[in-house]
Amino acid sequence: MRARAAVEARSRSAARARASFVLAASFVLVPACAAPTAREQVSGVDAGPIADLDAALAVGGLIAPERYTLLDPAADPLAAHREPGCLLGEPRVEDGTLELETNDCVLFWVGVPLRAPVRAGEPLRLVRTHSALVARTPGDAHLRVDLDGDVLLDRAVPIPSPDAIDLDTVTPARDHAAGALLRVHLHNHGANNWRVVALER
Repeated sequence: MRARAAVEARSRSAARARASFVLAASFVLVPACAAPTAREQVSGVDAGPIADLDAALAVGGLIAPERYTLLDPAADPLAAHREPGCLLGEPRVEDGTLELETNDCVLFWVGVPLRAPVRAGEPLRLVRTHSALVARTPGDAHLRVDLDGDVLLDRAVPIPSPDAIDLDTVTPARDHAAGALLRVHLHNHGANNWRVVALER
């Protein structure tokens, strides 16, 4: 009986050792399976154009929405749009896009850096959307997009308007290095939703 007990004790000890090894191994392997960082997810995009539209829409193409910054209101070329009591909006990043949620008299003035350089005269596509635009009284929204002052788009959008997905071909007038800011000015009346989805070749 003592011999059998000794055998069973050794067996239990070996099982515990195997379990400890498996548990330790699992902690060693977890980092290799961890989710990639934001930088890893866009690895390879910084160096050049994206041919696949779905991939472009997933990561913003030539812009990095997750690195947006609020700009100095004094540098806004359309600062005259600011009205007494008008708020300066704070965007958010939703599904890899820059989302601008507006309420009455909300003005946005934000910058989003380029992932890669663009050349003067190079045709680019600006992908943007808005919800059905409504307000208490009819009016216009004003959307202006530039690259460090190089105007790409300057457009009045009537309110009310149906929802839309807009694909604008835009052309920079001069070269811009990676890190240059795509600057977005939006002046809107009513509780509406706008998105800057991508800038792509």
